[in-house]
Amino acid sequence: LTIAKRPIERRELPDGTEMFAVSGQVLNPTDQRQAVPDVRADLRDAQGRLVYSWTIRPEKSALPPHGAVDFNSAKINVPVNSKMLVLSFSGDGES
Repeated sequence: LTIAKRPIERRELPDGTEMFAVSGQVLNPTDQRQAVPDVRADLRDAQGRLVYSWTIRPEKSALPPHGAVDFNSAKINVPVNSKMLVLSFSGDGES
């Protein structure tokens, strides 16, 4: 399985809080049905240090051969020093 991310959206809401939204697709490039794990979203600072993390659960738990499922998630008031978004599958061992 692979992850394709779309551009990040950061927007100030009318109450002054900032919304951070991420979206993308989980793709199954194989000829076999595949289970879809959760997606881990890590925000890192300019030095690559983890500053915030959360889990995104795609709407499907399995994909047929060459199938895809969209995902999206939004958080409020993520750390302002977050500069990079790294997406991985939960359990990939990334920190």
